[in-house]
Amino acid sequence: MNSKARIAVSQIIEKIELIAGIMIAALFAFVGIICLPEEDGVGIAITCLVFVIIGIFLVRFSRKRHKLIVNFKKYVTAISADGSGSIEKLSRTLNVAPDVVRNNLDLMIKKKYFVNAFINEETNGIVIGNIIPRKEEAVQSVNKTESTQQNFKRIEYMSVTCPGCGGIEKGKSCECEYCGSPLNS
Repeated sequence: MNSKARIAVSQIIEKIELIAGIMIAALFAFVGIICLPEEDGVGIAITCLVFVIIGIFLVRFSRKRHKLIVNFKKYVTAISADGSGSIEKLSRTLNVAPDVVRNNLDLMIKKKYFVNAFINEETNGIVIGNIIPRKEEAVQSVNKTESTQQNFKRIEYMSVTCPGCGGIEKGKSCECEYCGSPLNS
């Protein structure tokens, strides 16, 4: 399952949790209030209170899931704009503490929102796919490009915004590097 599908499933679960939580909390709060004056009303009210608490937890889980999905879209945009994947740069861009960024990225990777991603401990950044950015490779690439530009026709690349996650793809790729959605260029 690619990232776009995981996000869609997560959004559906979020909606189900929210609706179920509100319905359970409201229904059992109403029943608890109505049954309180009866003879065995205290026992029923306590049972209803337990279900109200379950409903509140479902709503809370729904809100946390929603916040993670919103953060994922922000992170994808920031990562695709920067390209380095540095947690420090992400934290400055998003105006969030580096520890929070790291925890959010770990959770997003665990939930498979990012396809083939991991946190590189050496560079303290997220690596998406099997590409590990290194300064030496970038310098060699620039030098190689300068020497080969004279012999070959220049290849033009364009930026495409992914319709699935909002990430910006630079280059000629058929699918989004961040979520795996197909791109139309």
